[in-house]
Amino acid sequence: MESEHNVNASNLENNNTKSTDEQNMTAISHFSRKSSPLRSSLMKRENRNRSSQTKFVSFSTQKHEKKICNVAIESIKEVRIGRNTELHRATETYANDMQEQCAFSIIHGDQYECLDLIAKTPEIAKIWITGLMSLISNHVGICESEPSGSRPLATIRERWLGSVFDEADIKKCGCLSEKETVELVKRLNPRTLLCRVEHEVKEASVLNPDESQRGKITRSQFVEIYKAVATRSEIYFLMVQYANKDYLSCKDLQVFLETEQGLLGITMKICQSIIEQYEPSKEARELNHMTIDGFTNYLHGDENFLFDNTHRIVCQKMNQPFSNYFIATSFNTSLTDDQLKEPLNCKGYIEALRRNCRFIEVDVWEPIAGTDEKEPMVHNRRSTSKLTISTVLKVINEMAFQRTRYPLFVRLEIHLNVEWQMILVDMFHDTFGDKLYQPNNDPIDWTERRPTPKDFQMKIILIGERLEGVESDIGEVTLENENFEVQSGEMIDSASKSPKRMLFCRKLSDLMCPWAIPAVFRETPLNTSDMPNKNCHLLLSSEHNCHKMIQNFPSELARTAKDHLMLLTPNASRIDSSNMNPQEFWNYGIQMVSLNYQTLGLMMDLQQGKFSENGGCGYVLKPSIMREEVYTPGDIMPIPPQILYLRILSGQHLPRPRGSTAKGNSTDPYVVVEIFGCPTDCTEERTRTVKNDGANPAFDESFQFEITVPEMALVRFLVLDDDFIDDDFIGQYTIPFECLKNGYRHVPLLNNEGEVLENCTLFVHVAVTNRYGGGKARKRGMSVKRKSTRIVTGVKSIGIKSVDEYFKQAIAPLAVSIEMRNILESSLVKWRNDCGVGPAGTIRQGLRLMLTRTKTAAMNVSPPHSPHRSDDPTEFVEYAPSFAICSDEKTYPIIVTRGIFPAELQKTFDSMSELLDICAKILVNTDPLLTKLETATKRITECNTELSQLCVNAGLHGAKANRAVENFAWNVRLLKTHLTLMNKTQTEANNIVKQVFDVGCTLGILSEKSTTEICKNRFSHSPTSSLSNTGNAEPEMQVMKGKQWEECFGEILFPLLQKLLENLSPMDPIGMEETRVRVMQLISKILLNHLTPLSLLPSFRSLWLRLLDYMNQYLHADRSELLSESIPESLKNMILVMDNTDYRYDPSGVTKVNDETQFATSSMELYRVAPPHLLYAQQQLQQPPIMDSQSSQVSYQLTSNPVPMMMSIGEPLFPSPNSAFSPPVSYAESALKEEQNMVVTSKMA
Repeated sequence: MESEHNVNASNLENNNTKSTDEQNMTAISHFSRKSSPLRSSLMKRENRNRSSQTKFVSFSTQKHEKKICNVAIESIKEVRIGRNTELHRATETYANDMQEQCAFSIIHGDQYECLDLIAKTPEIAKIWITGLMSLISNHVGICESEPSGSRPLATIRERWLGSVFDEADIKKCGCLSEKETVELVKRLNPRTLLCRVEHEVKEASVLNPDESQRGKITRSQFVEIYKAVATRSEIYFLMVQYANKDYLSCKDLQVFLETEQGLLGITMKICQSIIEQYEPSKEARELNHMTIDGFTNYLHGDENFLFDNTHRIVCQKMNQPFSNYFIATSFNTSLTDDQLKEPLNCKGYIEALRRNCRFIEVDVWEPIAGTDEKEPMVHNRRSTSKLTISTVLKVINEMAFQRTRYPLFVRLEIHLNVEWQMILVDMFHDTFGDKLYQPNNDPIDWTERRPTPKDFQMKIILIGERLEGVESDIGEVTLENENFEVQSGEMIDSASKSPKRMLFCRKLSDLMCPWAIPAVFRETPLNTSDMPNKNCHLLLSSEHNCHKMIQNFPSELARTAKDHLMLLTPNASRIDSSNMNPQEFWNYGIQMVSLNYQTLGLMMDLQQGKFSENGGCGYVLKPSIMREEVYTPGDIMPIPPQILYLRILSGQHLPRPRGSTAKGNSTDPYVVVEIFGCPTDCTEERTRTVKNDGANPAFDESFQFEITVPEMALVRFLVLDDDFIDDDFIGQYTIPFECLKNGYRHVPLLNNEGEVLENCTLFVHVAVTNRYGGGKARKRGMSVKRKSTRIVTGVKSIGIKSVDEYFKQAIAPLAVSIEMRNILESSLVKWRNDCGVGPAGTIRQGLRLMLTRTKTAAMNVSPPHSPHRSDDPTEFVEYAPSFAICSDEKTYPIIVTRGIFPAELQKTFDSMSELLDICAKILVNTDPLLTKLETATKRITECNTELSQLCVNAGLHGAKANRAVENFAWNVRLLKTHLTLMNKTQTEANNIVKQVFDVGCTLGILSEKSTTEICKNRFSHSPTSSLSNTGNAEPEMQVMKGKQWEECFGEILFPLLQKLLENLSPMDPIGMEETRVRVMQLISKILLNHLTPLSLLPSFRSLWLRLLDYMNQYLHADRSELLSESIPESLKNMILVMDNTDYRYDPSGVTKVNDETQFATSSMELYRVAPPHLLYAQQQLQQPPIMDSQSSQVSYQLTSNPVPMMMSIGEPLFPSPNSAFSPPVSYAESALKEEQNMVVTSKMA
């Protein structure tokens, strides 16, 4: 039921009479706890008398208009945004037609009463929320004190604009022409829309009351024009949320970056650097304030684009077989339009290679008799125009590795006699040179080892027929390409059904890749004896045949694509060069889905989005589930989905569709969000249409999506025009789900040709929950308590007693792991509900709100400015509610409260304490549980080789044996899945612990004792296992001296690291991964525990560099999720502890001679191992001392701009999304460049 209600805002004098000039402004719905939404009116009143001034919100219902309830502004504790109170959550289903952004609540009074409201539109809600927050900011002591001399920022902004105006007023006449004004506005803010600026300027000029000044713009008019065109309301509202004022202080900016953007290690210096870079006003920069203009500039910066910068370089393992990757593949590469109209040119090859395509086609034909051509030609069957082969080869050679260094496949269709073939061979050698892969010069036998992209970097691999079993220089080959094309479509009627054969010369045959020989794969499953060798053949199939396989034999198709390299081409009937849906075939693991790159549209958008991942190298690693021994498409493992919370706030500078013939310049835009991936994930949602606003349409709508297979999911933002004729497409952007960044982000829109539209963006907020296996989103309600239910593990019976016994042994730890994960999920949901941060809220956001509410509550029992008795945050004002974050004896965080808290606030602290207690239990108890699961998984996996014989021994034959094999494969995948989820649960608990300490440090509520302990043991709560417990033998190990420890590293630990780099257990990659993680953590712990004796050794530097080298090898040898998280964390631990113990200096106070080179040398290794992960450590350490040859001073500061250091962990310094990709460079070069920027600033310690 929806009802309209009135909100009146007016200022009333207290003359014992009610003012009659109340103005009806907005619509508000009020929820009653006992009934449905009530008709109500909400007013802001002001009561003035000689002694005091009281402002309050007046509330009444239409049913009882005479009964007016007043809520004093000073009694308002909080304005809570969204459905984040108990009553709002309880009525979520009842009012599900209302948007989340329309809901807000006023928390007021000593008993924290809730006034739950829903506005008719998000814009109305923003007006009231912003107004109320501004009113209460003077009563709540949470605002940072302004430094002396600071002035209202609106005045600063106006003064800045005035000074710019004065500079532009060369004639000093106090006005500018319309043209000069437009140019000045565009110079100050290039993102403003020219037509809108011209309209505002023209309107101000025409409305000028002084006719003599018509056509001119005064100083004050210019200020108002700029504020009108450059101020975005949604960003202003966001600023007010975090600052309660018209600017962000350094503290406000720090809180925003950590709580919303998810950045780590943000210091005041970094915030100052951001302000210095983005704030246009010199006066604001001097005050370390960020105005709305600077904040807008920052949010438009490259670091706030939606695409995660960690995926802008190759970040996946490239040492897997080619069959484990999706490969960007082009069909009919020589075409630039359909197969009949367009003449051929090299543009098709240029565009395909520019977009990082790694598989292209070249059809080579003999010159037409009677022409002057002296070399083979390139064309397809249906085109009449031709290209010379030399031109095509030069383009391929020039562009093959401009953007990626990984191999390029060139599929050749040869239609030449032997003489022309010999000429073609010479042209290959002359053009490609060393880039050409020549199998005869390859010493590796690829029948025993499967090739990988890493093995063929910077190589061009030719795909075509080879002479097999022929000893002469010339022999016959069967043209699989010809036969395949006949079978795949009905357009070639004249082709013979018998296999077509032709003469082939030995030299050309020897250039063809021996492990990717084309072989036709038909629509029926082949017998094992008929299946081509997976180490030798590239299977060819058509779109039509593959559809038959999907319908009739999906499991066989997926199994074939797992073991073999498959190439899928469009049906021959697609003469218009239309594209098939690649996602449909990627879901079955088919590596090469050929698309016509010249045909733009949805399918190419998916292709470009898919291969933007992994540095845009043209290779994307398949999900681990597709690389399992047994993979059945459609099998849904009991893995909780990840939840994507997406809020579309606004659009910027949305142009009219190119092909639209509608009159006028305005657009009616709306946004469609599409999810592509596995069938259960595919869905779409759309926003409302914003009428006649393409400059800055405000959508402000939220959507929620469940993603079950995140590695396969693509998110597409599509902007359309609702008022269109002929064409409604405005722009789009497609991004892999794994590449999304949380927080407030701008999405650069692309046109239908894949080019970036200038200044055309969407402003969105992204939050992804359950990234660590937290569980499925549930409908929120009055309570989140769970009924105790029996844990269902999902393990199936095999029918073989010995094997079933192994699975029974695994059920107990499996059930415990599931229960631990469920408990963590329930506790996190309960805390979010109690805290009111919403289902996507973070620990950082919640703790900030808890601190704000605590300070507000403290004002009721003590003066607002009552000082603490000491600087220690654990020293509390008597009777005032307050809290601090401390650490227990195991250095896990605990919340210590003092004073009497309101019941609602105490409930939040109780749920937080419960959550931290559960996290501590998980971190303590998970290691033995993981060990049990690993042991059970290893034993069960070993049975795989004997399973067939065990089935025979148990009397299982036919369908029963097949069922046993399927159930066995299911159970193994189930165990491995839960093992991974348990590791992720441990990581989630560890992240909660780290966030609590980080936020405590940022907000100043971390106790001094805890600060000291955490400085030494920071981030030590990383996923560990039982192997790390060997570090507990401290008393016995401490008796060893430095020299003995050096021998221990050289003779035991380093050889162990080297041995574990080998693939010792191919049947259990997860177990090997865990072992590597544990051993690396153990060695890091040993180094830190015995740092003092080791650092005194002359050979410590070589030992340290050798350890860094092994960390680098482990990070790249098996770049799994656990290793990529564990190694950088261990590295940060070592750097922080080294700095805390001041290892660089001799205890006697004499500076070590080699210190100036020690970090200079190791810093290159650090950047080489994990440059993006050292950013936080750099903040803590500042910079290492570097000796100046001209003085006795050392440097601890950087003169280069440190702004990039504020990026989150795992976020390297990459170019903007629009910049061209360049191959990875040596990180040692980056380190040297950084060192060159260091200067001498302080005396030697």
